[in-house]
Amino acid sequence: MLSEIVVLSAEGRARGGKEHETRNGISCSGVFPCPHYIYRAFKRTLPQREVDGSSQLNMENGWWQEEESIKLLGQSGIEVFHRQERVEIGQSKVPGKIDGEVNFNKEVILWEHKAWDTRKTNLFKQKGLSAFPWEKSQVNLYMHGRKLEKCDFYVKGKEHNEPYDHVVPYEKDFALSLIGWLDEVILGGWEPQPMECEYCSHCGLSFECWGAEIIDLAGLRQMSDEELSKKFKLGKQYKDFSDWILEEVRAEMVMRFDKQGLGVGDTLLIDDVKVQKMKREVWRLDKRLLVEKLGPTALIEVGQEKEEFSYRIQEVMS
Repeated sequence: MLSEIVVLSAEGRARGGKEHETRNGISCSGVFPCPHYIYRAFKRTLPQREVDGSSQLNMENGWWQEEESIKLLGQSGIEVFHRQERVEIGQSKVPGKIDGEVNFNKEVILWEHKAWDTRKTNLFKQKGLSAFPWEKSQVNLYMHGRKLEKCDFYVKGKEHNEPYDHVVPYEKDFALSLIGWLDEVILGGWEPQPMECEYCSHCGLSFECWGAEIIDLAGLRQMSDEELSKKFKLGKQYKDFSDWILEEVRAEMVMRFDKQGLGVGDTLLIDDVKVQKMKREVWRLDKRLLVEKLGPTALIEVGQEKEEFSYRIQEVMS
């Protein structure tokens, strides 16, 4: 009963709330990198989804998650400032409000917050903003309006509360293309027709534009080599079996070595197999201790973000 009251109350807030403040029907958060989509948003002819109690609660929860993230950052010594500062983009003065800005390694950068589920968070970790055209457009317009070169895109996991962030650069050419389209549509009376682009699988208008759903195949290539795929599957079977055997044998050999009372540098011969205990000096930076001793900003000042790549090969189950 109480839960029903909460949902109904949220539905009342959704229906009674003021429309989102925009100029000419579009704001920075609603810009998509397609001239036709921008035109549809400007003319308010996009498919409309009714805001019910559940969606209103999700939206409000996102606001609360942002406040919580700001509080946690503050407790860690990181201040989010210029919160909800207004920007106006282009000659058409498309409005927007930033989440805030932060000092990052002695540089002021944009701070954009999202509260996402695990699926979206993992996709962001794998592909960055290339998989999120709305958010990519939004932060690039904000960075243009605030004259900033970087954005800390900060994601708070809804299911596990663990944050993840990544610093993305300002893409000038991308931002200027968006601004040019906005000004042409709003001020110049341009009525662009649908045109196929890399973002067609994201906008939700593919059936209207092309009469069919468009699937993102940007990262997919297909070829046929039956012998090669058979070798991989057979090799994987052998490897899985050998790994299991080696793991069992290794555990038994280590146990027998320790039972003999042997130490570092000593050797145990089991027939023609040699077991030795080796010592290696390893120097590691303890991030937790660094923050504890020097404060959280010390990690920002000495840290470097690098991209590392690996390849995962798996059998496709049919």
